[in-house]
Amino acid sequence: MSPKIQILALHVGATALVGLISPKQVTLYTNCFSGDFNGDGLSDIACFTANSGDWSMGLSTGTSWQTEVWSGGSGPASPASNQCLSADFNGDRKAALACYTGGSGSWNIVLSSGTGWQSQFWNGGPLPGGPQPSIAGCVAGDFNGDSLADLDCSGQIALSAANAW
Repeated sequence: MSPKIQILALHVGATALVGLISPKQVTLYTNCFSGDFNGDGLSDIACFTANSGDWSMGLSTGTSWQTEVWSGGSGPASPASNQCLSADFNGDRKAALACYTGGSGSWNIVLSSGTGWQSQFWNGGPLPGGPQPSIAGCVAGDFNGDSLADLDCSGQIALSAANAW
């Protein structure tokens, strides 16, 4: 049996963007995150391919998708949404990923260059509640008004300093 092609659609205002993603590229819908990963002001989609740090990127042009594979990112277990959050942690106006490593407050911060990933580890972050390495109870947001995304895991808050917690 040949793999089926899945249609990916994202509604941006009155415009619907439609593209094709093969199941070979994306294993589970829970492996995808949205954010402006290339800094152009449009929402993009990053989907973990389950292939050692490779991410299938759907970059919005405003009317269609430009697809690319970015390497060098985090390689979380599936589903990636149990371990990662998407937000701008360093203030460069590009969405990044924060993936909990399962090791006492260590987070793999995967910064976007606009065309690929730069991975670094930030220690001293919040500890997620629940079974590890799940990030149940964690949310990302700018909690102190400095334009950097911070993390809150069940009331434990880690403020971003753009290169560390």
